[in-house]
Amino acid sequence: GTKTVTINGTFRTADPQGLSGAANTAINSTNTPTITLGPNSTIEYNATVAQVITDRNYSNLVISSTGAKTWTLTGTRTIAGDLTIAANTPFSFAGAQTVNIQGDWIKNSTGAFSAGATTLNFNGTSLQTIGGTQPTVFNNITFNNPAGFTLASNNSEINGAAVFTSGVVTADPATNVLIFNDGATPSLTPAPAATDSYVNGPVRKVGNEAFVFPIGAENGFVPLAITAPDAATDAFTAQY
Repeated sequence: GTKTVTINGTFRTADPQGLSGAANTAINSTNTPTITLGPNSTIEYNATVAQVITDRNYSNLVISSTGAKTWTLTGTRTIAGDLTIAANTPFSFAGAQTVNIQGDWIKNSTGAFSAGATTLNFNGTSLQTIGGTQPTVFNNITFNNPAGFTLASNNSEINGAAVFTSGVVTADPATNVLIFNDGATPSLTPAPAATDSYVNGPVRKVGNEAFVFPIGAENGFVPLAITAPDAATDAFTAQY
């Protein structure tokens, strides 16, 4: 008959095929059960071998252990809480889709990380922290939360497009510079002077493209522009 499973606590799976795999650390059935995740639930993937992250929405998601974890996205997905990448865990996204993250981003892993072509859309409703003990190299990222963001790890980097839609990103001049690598671009919505989304703190641009630093402070958005530097290794840092 029809089977349903509701998870309100933490479910830890070591199955190589993820939450819906066939081992006794997964939820499996020939009847394909309906799995409901409560608002306080956490799904933790902790296989010591390569493991598939089941493609679905989550409340809280933890990626742990030494096996390489891969989440192949076939559509837009939402993490209603926190995404935590624990120590020593290799993790990668695959697929040119969007993941909405409504809680905190916590990266404690020194293992390899790849955002691939995935866009990480931070769109919570309360202050969100982008941090952990290890910095993250993002590809495409969107800041879309009026409550704002705190950078809390050493020097987060961006390789692709950073879209500033809503919310101020607070960075610490001593430790938490937001770095745009060669080829990375900011996009401001609305552009440029009326935006309420920018970086309150230091922004570094590496590369030889003309660039508008998306910076400001308590009194609003105050951009600074440079023409194209000479070398792809040139680096300029600006703060208002």
